Amino acid sequence: MTREEALDRKLLIAFDATSPSRKALSYLKTVFGHRKDLSLVVYSVARRPPSHLLVPGSGRSTLVREEMLEKVIKENLEQARAKAQRGWELLTEVFDPGQVETKVVLQTGDMAYEIIREAEQGTYDAIVVGRRGLSKLTQGFMGSVSYKLAEHARLPVWMISGERWNHKVLVAVDLGEPGFRVVDHVAFIFAGDPKVEITLLPMVYPYLDAEPAPVQQKEIQGN
Repeated sequence: MTREEALDRKLLIAFDATSPSRKALSYLKTVFGHRKDLSLVVYSVARRPPSHLLVPGSGRSTLVREEMLEKVIKENLEQARAKAQRGWELLTEVFDPGQVETKVVLQTGDMAYEIIREAEQGTYDAIVVGRRGLSKLTQGFMGSVSYKLAEHARLPVWMISGERWNHKVLVAVDLGEPGFRVVDHVAFIFAGDPKVEITLLPMVYPYLDAEPAPVQQKEIQGN
């Protein structure tokens, strides 16, 4: 039995019920909906309470502050569970319910690192997240989560964008170690999938004569 046949692919889906995260689910349903070897975890992070409830003071008694804190935590967890449940419902329109589970946690630190911690503690093969807009405002707030994931996570991060998807995969790859890791990951995820069509696009750094070095040329051509 090969590595691909022995292991299910397990994906951590950072889901907050916004349009970008719903697009990520649409991508998974379109491209992987026929697959039975995927395990999907819809991961929702409940917002932490405001800082004024976390420390004594603010003119409130300790009892009042703790009651307010408990209420806010309960409400935030309920909202996160509702979002995770919505993600589960959307995915199980296509996937078998046994392939999809939900997980909800209360935020204790930076949102991106909450996701990264879960990804690294679990046995996930990739993080799936909706790619948000590139405006400074969007990137500075919610959008920053996606880019922090891409920059700091130690496993592959799929940033999903666009409107329509198919089973054709274009892999832009250079001849360095990162490029080969990308190829290995794509090969593992899509191994045995009869619908997928993978195209490798070698990326060669420019030279003064605008031609790749002979050794690189041979490696690209597979000679």
